[in-house]
Amino acid sequence: MTIKAITFDFWDTLACDDSDEPKRAALGLKSKSELRFELISSWIAELRPDAETSMIRRALDDTNHWYIQCWNYDHYTPSALERLEHLARSLNLGHARHKTALARLAAKFESFEVEVPPDPAPHSITILKEISAKFQLGIISDTIYTPGSGIRKILERYGVLDLFKILVFSDEAGASKPAPLVYDLACKGLNLQPDQVIHIGDREKNDITGPRRFGMHSILYTGVRNEGAGRTEARKICRDFRELPRLLSSIS
Repeated sequence: MTIKAITFDFWDTLACDDSDEPKRAALGLKSKSELRFELISSWIAELRPDAETSMIRRALDDTNHWYIQCWNYDHYTPSALERLEHLARSLNLGHARHKTALARLAAKFESFEVEVPPDPAPHSITILKEISAKFQLGIISDTIYTPGSGIRKILERYGVLDLFKILVFSDEAGASKPAPLVYDLACKGLNLQPDQVIHIGDREKNDITGPRRFGMHSILYTGVRNEGAGRTEARKICRDFRELPRLLSSIS
């Protein structure tokens, strides 16, 4: 069938993950991880004055391990609030009694990349505008701390939000790549069959293997993050967004 739509991953495909950190430093702001630890430590100190830094770090490590297990094996990305609730349980703080405080903390964590956004991938904005004249566009992206609502604000700041017909974020879908549900939601939102859609992203398992098993085409993007280009099962490899129109023509 003729290719009619392109879906994109967001982090390290349309946006350069952690490119906001130098900007934060230039503004005199702490790094995201430092600020998260400071805010968490201040909250815990009010409840457990005896809690040592090493104890808090162990609980954070445990929570991060739990998050990665959920993401990689259960294909689900817990929200910032769920991560904080897990942390509270790890420290025996009785998270249910502190839900309002945890919700405030979670909202702060979710805002960091909206307030100081990451840079778009080189040439991505120009190319998105160019190919939107020929293809429907969508996004299928997992969320880490910044939820789908925050990513929408970043896309709006880039000036490309209106180019996308469908946006599938793991926190809203209740599943993350490579769960078939997220690709199904995208194809149904585009009103297309899987083999009419190409997905572009940087992770082999999530952006290449997952879409291929669902029946979609795939392109590995290595312009920001390059891991596994030598052993990819993608139809094509895109090293620079300026290559994308030619690659799409060779497939469609």
